Amino acid sequence: MQNAGGTEGGGSGGLGEGGSGGTIQPGGRGGGGGGLDWVRDPAQWEPLPGEWTEWCVLSTKKHLDLDFPVLHWTSCGSACEKANVLDGVSTFAARASLSRVQFSGKDAWLASFAQPWTTLGANGMVLETVRFLDLVSGKTVALVKLEHTHSGQSTCAPFGAQESPTYVRAGFGAPDDEESKYAIGTLVDPSSGKFVWQQPWTVAPPESSCPAVTLQEGTRVFFCGRRIKKTEQPDSSRLITFESLAGRYASTAVALGDSVLWSELDVAQPGGRVRRWSPGSDVQTVVDSVPGDTCAVATDGQSVAGLLLDLEWSGACNANQPNPRFWRASLDQGSASIEVGPTLAEGRVEVWPTGWMSISGDMIAAMINVEDTPVNRSRLVLTRTTDWATKWFDPPAGQYFAAQAVSPDYLYYITAKTGGQHGRFSEIVRIDLSKLDFETR
Repeated sequence: MQNAGGTEGGGSGGLGEGGSGGTIQPGGRGGGGGGLDWVRDPAQWEPLPGEWTEWCVLSTKKHLDLDFPVLHWTSCGSACEKANVLDGVSTFAARASLSRVQFSGKDAWLASFAQPWTTLGANGMVLETVRFLDLVSGKTVALVKLEHTHSGQSTCAPFGAQESPTYVRAGFGAPDDEESKYAIGTLVDPSSGKFVWQQPWTVAPPESSCPAVTLQEGTRVFFCGRRIKKTEQPDSSRLITFESLAGRYASTAVALGDSVLWSELDVAQPGGRVRRWSPGSDVQTVVDSVPGDTCAVATDGQSVAGLLLDLEWSGACNANQPNPRFWRASLDQGSASIEVGPTLAEGRVEVWPTGWMSISGDMIAAMINVEDTPVNRSRLVLTRTTDWATKWFDPPAGQYFAAQAVSPDYLYYITAKTGGQHGRFSEIVRIDLSKLDFETR
C-alpha cells in the first residue's frame, strides 16, 4: 500500500524526500552513457549470495544509476492518464503488482513487474528483469536481473512479483533437475536498492499452499487456515507457526510496513474479527466483532476496511458469493467505529485473499470478479465512504484488472491480457480523484 502526499502525514513526492514520500536522487549514469550497455556490464551487478546455478545468473543492481526514462503520463480521457512502462527495451511486461508500501515508516506507492529484454542476453539468450517503480516520482528505484546463460530448457522461471511490489521470486535449475529451487527476495531499502534474500533456497514456493504477505523488513507471513506461520528471520526460508486458531480461520490478510493485519472468520456462524501482528509484538485484536464474513481487507495505517460477502456456497470467498459490501473502521476505535456500506453489485462475486483491495482516507478500491458480466467478469470499484458513492471501471475488451492501489490523489491500476498472452501489459493508468464523478445511490 502507498502515498502521493498532501492528506496523509506529509508532503508530496516520491521515495526518499521528506514527509510521507520523497524522490530518490539518482547517481550518475552507469556504464551506458545514456544507453543500456550497463545492463550487460557485470561490474554493475551483485550476484545472488549462496548456491546458484550455471544455467541462470540472478543479480541485483549495485548502484542507483538506473538509466530508465521517468514515467511520462499522457491523457486517456476525463480524469485519466496513462504511462507506458516498456521504454523501448521489450514488447511486454507481466506479473504486475501495485500497492502502498512503507519504508522506515514513510508511505510510498510502488509498482513492480517482470520485463523480458530478449535482445540483451549473453550469446543471444533471454534476459529478464523485475523493475521496481516509484509511481509518484515515476523513477525506477531498483532492478533484479535473471540471465539465461545456456540454451536449452533451463528452469529460470517463474520470475516476477505479484504477492507485493517489494517481493520477487525466481525458479532455477538445470534441464535434468528433478526439482527446481526458488530464490525469494524482498526490496527493503529503495534508497540503496538493497534486497533481503531468504535462504536456504526452497524446493517449492511455500505460498503454493498458503497465501502469504511480505513485511518491509523481509519477514513473510503465511495464512494456512487455522495456522499462521512466518519465516524465522527476514533472511530465512524456514517457517514456524506463531498463532493457532480455535473455532476460526484466517480468510484474508494485508501487510503495511512491518505490520500485518488479517481477518478471522467464525467457523460456526457469519462474522469474525480483525487482528494485527508485528515482529517483536504479541498478536492484537483491533476489531473484535465484524458483522459478516470479510473476504478482503486493506489498511492505510489509520483505518482498516473490509469487503463482506455472504458465504452461501462452500464457505469460500473465491466461490462466487452474493451481497458484496464494504465496511470501514478506525484502528484506534475498533468495532465501535464500524460503518457498513450498501450492496455494491447484484449477483455473485469472487475475490482473492491478498492484493485485491486498498484504502486511502475515505476512498476504498477493490478488484471484483462479477458473475455474468460481459467484460470477462473483472471489474474495479471505487467507493467514497463519506456518502458511499461509487464508481465502476471496466477493462478493455480481452483484458482484466491485474493490480490496483488508491492514494490520496490517484487511483492506479493495470489491466492485462487474457487468453494466450495472459498477464501481459504495457501501461499503468491513474485516475485523478479530484476530477472524478461518482454515482450516488
